[in-house]
Amino acid sequence: CIRDSTLSNILLNHVLPTGPAFAASLSTSYLNTAATNADADNLSMYINVGEDGNVMINGSSMVIVTDIVGTNGVVHVVDTVIDLPTIATFATTNDALSNLVAALQLADTGTPTVPWINTVSDTSAGPFTVFAPTNAAFEALLLELDPSGNTTLGDIDPATVDAVLLMHVANGNVRAEDLPMLMGTVPVLSGETLDLDVNTLTLTDGLMRDIGIIAELTNIQAVNGVVHVVDTVIRPTP
Repeated sequence: CIRDSTLSNILLNHVLPTGPAFAASLSTSYLNTAATNADADNLSMYINVGEDGNVMINGSSMVIVTDIVGTNGVVHVVDTVIDLPTIATFATTNDALSNLVAALQLADTGTPTVPWINTVSDTSAGPFTVFAPTNAAFEALLLELDPSGNTTLGDIDPATVDAVLLMHVANGNVRAEDLPMLMGTVPVLSGETLDLDVNTLTLTDGLMRDIGIIAELTNIQAVNGVVHVVDTVIRPTP
């Protein structure tokens, strides 16, 4: 049985509150919906416009009819209900984060600190703040570990991957505008603390490596936490 409040939030997740968005104006991007998390932060929606022009929302719902214009807005018909997004929704729908998904899956093949895939998929988990490395960040890490280029992600021990992932998750739903409240430090699940420069949106790990938070890819809001995309994989201190 779906609670009335949850059903209402699912319906609001189909509404973009910033005004009419006609099909021609849509591009691959994150937009805010009228749905909210427990802190009243608007949830995000990932719109992916394919090379064929097809529009997919949150990786599961395709737009099949566009630009039905009313006096108070515009309607696009979708083929599936757009459910409330989780952290996993945004990790699995953006191809630029596919290495992160592979790392979560690899860590789960060992004895992970948390069951990663289940946790980020759980609407009742958290909330968590996730610093999500891009595919390029993982590729750079592999070259950092092995300049010969002969090491792949699958070659790394699951326990090591688990330790790395713990460096990318903090408790709480810390949005970009809330970062100054952390007073220059970010405690992560590994037990370590990252230094934070809010002026440059830069994290520094225990190895004195700088990790840039990509400004235009912050506040990707899920129901169980928020994602900020970073340009470098954060490494634990040996």
